[in-house]
Amino acid sequence: MKCPHCGSDMKPEQVFCEHCGKERLLVPVFEPEIEDSVAESMSTIVQELSPEETAEGQTDQLNTEEDGARSADEIETIKNDYEPVEKKHSTRPLIFLVAGVLVMIVLIAVFSVTFSYYTVNSYDYQYQKALEAYEGGRLDEAMDLANRCLELESSSFEVRMLILHIYQEMGETDQVVERCLAMLQLDPDNQELYEILFSIYIEREDYEKLSSLLTDCPIQAIQDAYREYAATPPEFESPGGIYDSVLYLKLIGVGTGEIFYTLDGEEPSRLSERYRSPIKLVSGTYVVSAFYENEYGVKSDVVTQTFEIESGISITPEISLESGSYDMPMAIRVTVPDMIEEDYKIYYTTNGTDPTPDSSEYSVAFPMPLGHSEFRFLMLDEANGLESEVIIRTYDCNPPANFTPEQACDILKQHLIARGEILDLDGRMNGTDETKQYVCNSALSADQVAYYIIYEYIQNGSGSMIRSGNVFAFSVSDATIFRASISPNGNLSLSEF
Repeated sequence: MKCPHCGSDMKPEQVFCEHCGKERLLVPVFEPEIEDSVAESMSTIVQELSPEETAEGQTDQLNTEEDGARSADEIETIKNDYEPVEKKHSTRPLIFLVAGVLVMIVLIAVFSVTFSYYTVNSYDYQYQKALEAYEGGRLDEAMDLANRCLELESSSFEVRMLILHIYQEMGETDQVVERCLAMLQLDPDNQELYEILFSIYIEREDYEKLSSLLTDCPIQAIQDAYREYAATPPEFESPGGIYDSVLYLKLIGVGTGEIFYTLDGEEPSRLSERYRSPIKLVSGTYVVSAFYENEYGVKSDVVTQTFEIESGISITPEISLESGSYDMPMAIRVTVPDMIEEDYKIYYTTNGTDPTPDSSEYSVAFPMPLGHSEFRFLMLDEANGLESEVIIRTYDCNPPANFTPEQACDILKQHLIARGEILDLDGRMNGTDETKQYVCNSALSADQVAYYIIYEYIQNGSGSMIRSGNVFAFSVSDATIFRASISPNGNLSLSEF
């Protein structure tokens, strides 16, 4: 066997060449399994010992094996040749290990960056996470994720719906209303949006907005479900135009509300005529304006139609007082035009129904009722079967007073007891079971002084009452009492009591 360094002969068992002192390389002779084992052992040793310590230890071992047979120069030469070879064999596995770890770290970093970029910029991933957070009750997190989805796809309707539901869960109803209205611009046929809005409006009792939105809603199912909240203008059964005979005009409303109307083109209000039955248009021009008010107080738009009735009938009673409020009470008088013949009669009601020939017939003027009252007048030509339109007047009579009507009656009774006309406040009289009762429900004025008008009645044992003919006037300011008489024209005359 030759030395691989100088070519000198070497014995098989020799490790170092006797001529040049260098180590004979034994690696090629080893088996691969043995080399792998040696490499693993060397890695462990390298972690525990520094290279210097390892070199020194192995150098000492070589010195010991030679038993001091070599000179100091030979030993130094052997050391110099041995150290590079030993270092090469001991650090190679460590380099591979470090390189592998670095490669693994780079791969993990690349994967992490790639995955993070995907998740942050993936609409589907962000939306799924937003749904999970919403269903898990993590509303703030769900909102952040949903907003990120909108950044990725600004036109996504499903994300807008999710945000809407999140605001619902948060109780942010103002945000819910605002977003519902905006989303209806994008999808006007979305039934869920209408139901969400209407539930909020009903809870807030904001029926005006509900009705307005319902009017423009194209979904029939919604229209049917919320019909009671609608305020649809009333419909005219007969169209406006010219008619040559009396017309009974019907107004049709949707729902259980009420219709109010005027016949002279004036803007109707809740103080206007309430529609109960077909409106009789007799003769002349009628500008009929009407609106519908539902049970929640929401009013529809006003609709107007004009009707020309050329029936040849033109009869209208004339009422002395217009509708209104009166502090100074006045008599209510009804007259007829001079051209009207004696066959005409006037009927009236005070209970809100239209008068008929069976109603009270007007004959003389009467005092203005206290509080609120409504009169309806009808003029009839019984001979020819003609009738006027119904004229309606409403009055509110509340004169400034220091005494109530009840107090006025009690004071009058006390005076009558003192005079011996009645025995007590119950109105009992001597020698009879009949009593005198006093009723005060109207007022008149004379010389700018307001008076309660008190009528005396005789009541029999069965409870029936008839007027005695005695009428009294009680000053509402100072309780002065007079005997009173009222002329057919409604003029009040006073005399001493």
